[in-house]
Amino acid sequence: GQQREAGPEALRDAAHQALEWASLPASAIERVWQTGVDPRRSLCLATVLSDAGLPQAHKGEMCKLNALLGQVGNASPWLGIAAASQKIKEGAGPQFMFSGDGGVEDGLWCTVLTPAPPLLKQGVSAAGAPDVR
Repeated sequence: GQQREAGPEALRDAAHQALEWASLPASAIERVWQTGVDPRRSLCLATVLSDAGLPQAHKGEMCKLNALLGQVGNASPWLGIAAASQKIKEGAGPQFMFSGDGGVEDGLWCTVLTPAPPLLKQGVSAAGAPDVR
């Protein structure tokens, strides 16, 4: 979901919306990413992490891609998706990402990335019914 208004309440709502769309509780998130987020928003992010019940709120851990790569502008969300996807490929579970384009006033995006479930097991359709081809 996207933060539509200024303030932690709107960002918290966007975080809850992203979790809801992914049909996941906050406790299922294994890692939180931050990319393209102005450093002056750190307090707001900490508040949202805590309010949403995301696990990094208590550990003080968040992967901050800007600190590693510098400001990359509009590429920030794509780099975040690539990094989180790589972690999932390596066997990690669901990932949560705050992303923006670096502006302090711009609404942030909240995104949940999850491992894809297998679509078809041998002898069983995607819906769980026996495959009778």
